Amino acid sequence: MSDPSWKEPAPPGPSWRRLAEERPTGSGTGARRSVGAPGCMVSPAPRGAPAANLLNTVYTERSRVVAGLARAVIAAGGLAGLATDPAEPDWPVVLIDLPGYGQVSWHVPKQEAETLFAFLGAYPGTYDGHSTEERYERLSAFARQAPAIRAAGGA
Repeated sequence: MSDPSWKEPAPPGPSWRRLAEERPTGSGTGARRSVGAPGCMVSPAPRGAPAANLLNTVYTERSRVVAGLARAVIAAGGLAGLATDPAEPDWPVVLIDLPGYGQVSWHVPKQEAETLFAFLGAYPGTYDGHSTEERYERLSAFARQAPAIRAAGGA
C-alpha cells in the first residue's frame, strides 16, 4: 500500500501566511481566486492577525475537505461517522473507511461536528489504531486509485 515516491507534505510555513493575507487580484472571469476572493469559502486572517487565527482558518478549510470526503465515500456506499476519543473527549473524531484502503480519521472541533458534520451518524466500528503517516499513505493510495474506480463505473 505504501508508495515510495510519495512524500509527506511539508508542514505549513510562510507560504500559508502569504496565502492567508492574499487579496483577490485581476478582474472579470480571468481573475485568480485567492483566499478571501468572492466565491472562495475561506476567509483570510486579517493582516497582522495572531497566528491562532491563521491556524483556525487552516483547520476549518481542512474540515471542509474531510466533510467532502466523508460525503463522497458515503455516496459510493462506504462508511463514515463520528466517534469520541476518550483521550480527547472535547474533540470528536471523524472516521472514514476508504474502500479497499483502510480507515482514516481526523479530530474536529466540537462546533464543526455539530454543524459541518451533522450529516454523520455514530461510527459503528472502532478506531483501528492507524498513525498519521498511515492515514496519509492510505489517503494517497485511495486518491491515486480514483481514476480506475471511475473508469470501472464506480463513484
